[in-house]
Amino acid sequence: LPSLQKCWEHKDSEIHQKIQEIYSWCEVFESNETLTTSCNTYVRTVLSDSKLLKSAGFVPILSCLDISKRISIKLGIKKGKMIHVEEEIHKEFKRRKKDDKFESTLQKVAVTFVEKLNIFPIITREDYPGEHPHFAGVYLIYYVGQTSLYGKLAGSSQVPIYVGKSNNDILDRLFDHRRKIVGAKDLEVTDFVVRFMTLDIENYASSIEEMLIDHYDPLWNKKTVKFSFGNAKDPDNNWYAYHVAKVK
Repeated sequence: LPSLQKCWEHKDSEIHQKIQEIYSWCEVFESNETLTTSCNTYVRTVLSDSKLLKSAGFVPILSCLDISKRISIKLGIKKGKMIHVEEEIHKEFKRRKKDDKFESTLQKVAVTFVEKLNIFPIITREDYPGEHPHFAGVYLIYYVGQTSLYGKLAGSSQVPIYVGKSNNDILDRLFDHRRKIVGAKDLEVTDFVVRFMTLDIENYASSIEEMLIDHYDPLWNKKTVKFSFGNAKDPDNNWYAYHVAKVK
């Protein structure tokens, strides 16, 4: 797998086909956490570069994402899902490294944690790996479709289109968003992926959500466009008007 990683950014479609075949073969004979991490990182790498995606193919990449998901479910992988907020803040303070990219230690901790998380399709509760009791959490939804949204937003697994939180059950909240996307006339649920974290301290959910919104500036969170995806059922909402009531 380490040698396979050297080929991820190759622009030759045949090489990507071989990579995908290897991951498919490995799923059958060698399902482990290293494999699912490697496969998921490959998917994230390709989805962050339109030229790589053209070489690798959108449908095959979604198949690799499914491989990663299936292995995670099979192994019951939980690692990296819950953030122990104050413990991570304490670690960051001990490092004492100033980073001008971030407004606060909490923002740095949140962004660093997010970028290590695997991505998943927006699927049902039963399809997420590990056990997820009714925890609060923060999630990031990414548009990775091949068609640009609103004439300017290209698909990418690097910048989320929406950041949200749940104060009690993050998976129920994600499934609610899934229903909204399915109900849109011009969107496909397969064009969206998600990263999410659960929190050991519920009261940090709002703060981390705001820190991530401030860092990534997601389109569906912008007050100026009035999309308010979290309240997408509101008829006065531009998201509802654009994607449900009338498709332009």
